[in-house]
Amino acid sequence: LRCQELERFLYRALRLLGGQVWRGWQGSYDGATCEPGHVRAQHVSGSGSIPPSVCLPFDLLVVADGARSHVRGSLGVPYEVHSSLRLDLPDEGPLQQWVVQHHNKTMESRFGGDFTIKFEDDTRQTVTVTPSSGISQTTLIANFKTKLGHCPAIRIEHGEELDPFDAGFVFPDVTTVFKRFYFEYCEMQILVTREGSEKLRSAAPVAGQQKNLHILELLRDVSNFLLVPESCRESPGACAEQFAPTRAALLENLETMPAGGLSVSAESRGVRNVAAGQGSRNGSGYAVRVFDIQIAAASTILGWQELPLRSPAKAFFVAGDASVTAHYRLGVGANNGFASSVELIDIVRSMMTQEAIPPDRLEELAIRSRARVATLVQKQLFAMFFEAMCGMITFKGDVYYQNPESPSRSFLMFENPIEALIACARGLE
Repeated sequence: LRCQELERFLYRALRLLGGQVWRGWQGSYDGATCEPGHVRAQHVSGSGSIPPSVCLPFDLLVVADGARSHVRGSLGVPYEVHSSLRLDLPDEGPLQQWVVQHHNKTMESRFGGDFTIKFEDDTRQTVTVTPSSGISQTTLIANFKTKLGHCPAIRIEHGEELDPFDAGFVFPDVTTVFKRFYFEYCEMQILVTREGSEKLRSAAPVAGQQKNLHILELLRDVSNFLLVPESCRESPGACAEQFAPTRAALLENLETMPAGGLSVSAESRGVRNVAAGQGSRNGSGYAVRVFDIQIAAASTILGWQELPLRSPAKAFFVAGDASVTAHYRLGVGANNGFASSVELIDIVRSMMTQEAIPPDRLEELAIRSRARVATLVQKQLFAMFFEAMCGMITFKGDVYYQNPESPSRSFLMFENPIEALIACARGLE
């Protein structure tokens, strides 16, 4: 769901439950203005009929105001970018021997950039992989307009819609293409390799406008591969027509989004507005954007503020994107929401059954929450490293590569991620 849809749903749910909802207020933990154990709520409009700020007491403060979290910052909780991938090693054998031989060495990856591998500690059970420029993945997001209430039709091959990974067999710089066509939002996401990222970044503007030739040509080619025009909606498997024969036709099919309509993480670098499109919405946003995804996480998920005079500690819990960046395609945002809700319920139950949560119980819950977020960080770095720097595909912790001899675009799986790492290093057999 888009953030706006989720906010509307939560607003209605809270009202039905009898909850009190304040809209248009921004929270912060301000020890100078409010007493300890209070959060400061400030109205963003500054209207004369509304008090400029209110100090609200809390027992548990849930920090859930997104990656740019103002509340998290006011609590002094850092939001740090992570750039080292951790891989488990077999106990012995040729894979561990290879790591021993290349320990603390820098190697060039197949699709741009270099990385260094090191043993995490003397046990030699885990290796860290650290690219010199960090781990990031460039993505292109395009918004298509609807026609007669429908998003563009998807091309059919062998009786099935084309797979998100099929485009990688045709376009060397592309790893995956995801189509999020629902609720009349028609969004396509193209993820590229590090080499593909450099090409997108170096694309020169055309005639001084915010239209970039290489970016639009890549989008047009991928769209022609995956989509069919409206005239082929009833028979997408037998369509020989192109979705967008020209760049002008592509722009005509793009939907201009209102300003701020596309949510971009605070940790996304170098957002590049590419094309406005010619859709039916008269917004001031852009139909196409290119930006980098990096993974950041809060250093503290569950914390507490000690109060004077033996008062119970006031706890805060960092949730959602405020706790960890959610990569667009991996479902981390939804899974993080469910998992953090379970922890939040445990915290609330502990607070309801006793006057104050014992320090050892708070520490137990804090350790659990940190471990959950650390796992989500590594899951995302795993996918981003092997896809962007190695041109491979990841799924449920496994790494795959394209089978060059397969006429049906199939993949072969590495038995171990270390094997994939070896294959990723240039100059190695």
